[in-house]
Amino acid sequence: MKEEMMVGLSAPEPVGRWGAAPPQAMLERMKDYGQEGAFALWDDLSPEDQELLVRDIESLDLSRIDRIIRRSLGSQGIPLPAVEPVPESSVSKVEGRSAEDKERWWKKGLKAISEGKLAVVLLAGGQVL
Repeated sequence: MKEEMMVGLSAPEPVGRWGAAPPQAMLERMKDYGQEGAFALWDDLSPEDQELLVRDIESLDLSRIDRIIRRSLGSQGIPLPAVEPVPESSVSKVEGRSAEDKERWWKKGLKAISEGKLAVVLLAGGQVL
């Protein structure tokens, strides 16, 4: 049997420790808790930041966190929310907008705040989520 040899062609080098994608087992685990969005910017991360993200997620006790949230919401009679990502068509970014648009948005935001129609929730913990 004759073997063919391809000269000059080789498989692409993997990116980071896991290649181009997050570890499959971790992705499945995060999907179980509706948190697969934690990997939304995976491709934008350096290999070092990918490693840090994986280590941080591995340190979480997701089942315990889930129990705490369910118990807390349940004790208040609040139905567990079915949170869905906002459609991309409903998202607009400040970057690339004109100064007039930014000024208009700023004024609309201040007006909504002054009328008690807007609340802000600030969550710490990283830039990915």
